[in-house]
Amino acid sequence: MRLTTRDKLIIDVLQKQDFCFYNDIKRNFFSSHSSACNRLSKLKKHGYILIEPLNFKKNPNRFSTGLIGRNLKIISLSNKYSLVKASPWKKTHQLFLFSLKERLENLLKTEAIFENQIKNLKNTLYHGNNDPLPDFYLKKDSFNLAVELELHLKSRNRYFLKMAKYRRSRFTHVLYVSIHIKKIQKLIKTFRYRNYIAISHYPNIEEVISHKYGKLPLLEWLEKETNDYRKRK
Repeated sequence: MRLTTRDKLIIDVLQKQDFCFYNDIKRNFFSSHSSACNRLSKLKKHGYILIEPLNFKKNPNRFSTGLIGRNLKIISLSNKYSLVKASPWKKTHQLFLFSLKERLENLLKTEAIFENQIKNLKNTLYHGNNDPLPDFYLKKDSFNLAVELELHLKSRNRYFLKMAKYRRSRFTHVLYVSIHIKKIQKLIKTFRYRNYIAISHYPNIEEVISHKYGKLPLLEWLEKETNDYRKRK
């Protein structure tokens, strides 16, 4: 089988993400459902990718399938080409992260940079070992937004240590996105006095909660906090 340019782009995405929703690959790389099915089936048949049903029953993290809409299948590189064998927790995290990245890119009109890319460019982009590594970040002239996807709440000490790093970093804003609506209030309490941090619920990332401004649109919060960041520096 001869790989096309599109095949190589799909494989490149899977090398960076490890796991992707089938529907995301179909929407981003193909013009129709039939062409996607035919080409992805060939890639699977020749051992390049794996296509498997999305099944959270085997995953200890009990997420509602309503959060992921109609995504019923996931795609990953086959064992022959895969660089990382991920745990079920990492698989779940990356699936949600991939969709969150795409939604924020569309909303903010800029490309996201992932954690592995941050590590590779750390010597040229950052000024020391104390800089935090978010799941990914999005940068424009008016903001440098770090994004943290929270599947489970961490201890308050871990949050405090990371918040101190963010305070000294080049990030102007930090957005924590929670999968579970019930954990939003705990995050709000933890970040009560951190004005540069906002919290959002995964299904509704267009709206955030900020201690300083309350509930407001994400774009409005980014604009308001930019001025405060300049004053802090």
